[in-house]
Amino acid sequence: MVERRGYWRAVVAIAAKNARLCWASLHYGDDFRLYSAS
Repeated sequence: MVERRGYWRAVVAIAAKNARLCWASLHYGDDFRLYSAS
């Protein structure tokens, strides 16, 4: 991913993914590990 998009885009993409996982965990009350497997 870093090679294709550049370092900062990769950082932002990973941060956005982590934010979605955290939001889903808080919103649905589920364990975030269920979402990180995919």
